[in-house]
Amino acid sequence: MFKRLLKKQRGFSLLEIMVAVAILATSFVVLLSSQGGSFNKSERAQDLSEATLLARMKMAEIQIELEKDLAKNKFPETDKKESGIFEDPFENYRWDYSIKKVEIPVAEPTGEESQNAMIANELKTMMEEIGKRVREVRLHIVWGDKNDPPEKQPSMEIVTHIVKLN
Repeated sequence: MFKRLLKKQRGFSLLEIMVAVAILATSFVVLLSSQGGSFNKSERAQDLSEATLLARMKMAEIQIELEKDLAKNKFPETDKKESGIFEDPFENYRWDYSIKKVEIPVAEPTGEESQNAMIANELKTMMEEIGKRVREVRLHIVWGDKNDPPEKQPSMEIVTHIVKLN
């Protein structure tokens, strides 16, 4: 009778256990790799959010400085460049900005017609006036490993313009 009980109660074979463990291990690998990707994307999103806030802060500082100069009737006539590093805890982020004169090219008239020449002269005068009164402010934020080549470092750029109305 004891022999009959042993024959009726069958357990799992070694092969079945190995297949189950292989399926379980594969499932864990897939789950862990997707979680790793989520962590990387979350970290990138955090870096980008911090860079955006720092860029907004720095651009506000630049605009305040330019507004003070405009109040004193100073307007940047020449190109200006500055760079630096943000303070703790954002020392991993670096910035540089430039202010330059806006220059819009004007095509020369193709015909000998006097109307085209008049329009071209008016356009040229307008573009020169824009060049005198408009400056481009370009702010570049870079973060990541300083030893990486610049093209491999994550970055963002913000461009705005300042206009002298009088």
